[in-house]
Amino acid sequence: LGLRGAELGEKSPERTRILLLGDSLVYGQGVADEDTVGAALERALAGRGHAVEVVNGGVRAYATHQELALLEDLGSWDPQWVPPGV
Repeated sequence: LGLRGAELGEKSPERTRILLLGDSLVYGQGVADEDTVGAALERALAGRGHAVEVVNGGVRAYATHQELALLEDLGSWDPQWVPPGV
């Protein structure tokens, strides 16, 4: 998909996929893949027993309208609500 990190394979039905959208802060400008916000979120949720895969959809210098266009370009995502405090 051209996003940061490993290419996505088939989604496992046992795991929830979370797509993060944002600019260089979400992308993780200047840090290793394992040090991005998405990687930290995935570790934190996994540490609480949640089977998740966080996808880094951050793009350097993107604004909200570009993030929305990226979401639309990625096709069908099945958003799932994660309640606060998980």
